[in-house]
Amino acid sequence: MQSVVDVNAEDGSPSDGKGDKGVRKGRKGHAWTEKEHGDFLAGLNMLGKGNWKGIAMQFVKTRSPSQVASHAQKFFLRLASPDNKKRRASIFDMRCQQSAVIYLNLIYVL
Repeated sequence: MQSVVDVNAEDGSPSDGKGDKGVRKGRKGHAWTEKEHGDFLAGLNMLGKGNWKGIAMQFVKTRSPSQVASHAQKFFLRLASPDNKKRRASIFDMRCQQSAVIYLNLIYVL
């Protein structure tokens, strides 16, 4: 039995004929800024874990609720990880108390 592979007319890539709806072409997310992460932590303190839509709408207005949920998932995984010595520094290392100070400083500056 022979397999049939179509060639996509636009870019010449092979296709299985089922459509390429899930393929993102050249679009990658950008890293969270310290301000966004600080806003996320402030929202987490105020609204609690799980209210990603509220955090996205009220605190991190530059991100969607699903992006906030994904960020939270990575943040909590990193908090739970006991292997702190073998990894490089990350924005996830900023804790809630630090973010509250940063957030309050930003409010007073603005």
